[in-house]
Amino acid sequence: LKEDMISMANLSESEKMTALEAAHNAEMERRKSQMEASFSRLLQDELQKMKSAHELELKRLAADMESAAFEDKQNLETEAEEHVKSEVNRVTIELQNAHAAE
Repeated sequence: LKEDMISMANLSESEKMTALEAAHNAEMERRKSQMEASFSRLLQDELQKMKSAHELELKRLAADMESAAFEDKQNLETEAEEHVKSEVNRVTIELQNAHAAE
């Protein structure tokens, strides 16, 4: 720092302004790089959160669909059983009526 101050004292006003401008620009570039890296990390974090939420929603939907498919299967089986019982009752009544008519 002392050397910088001594070398700055030996410079003209124009050279001092040029040196200060270069230092300022270098600092601005350093801050810009830091901000870009920070922003990039934030975006990556947000993207990961969205991806995780999306995967969780897909798993929930898959579970809901599986549950609905199982329920539909059970309903179809129940309807089939009821239809068979109904047919057995109908045929039994027809046979009873046929035997009664004899």
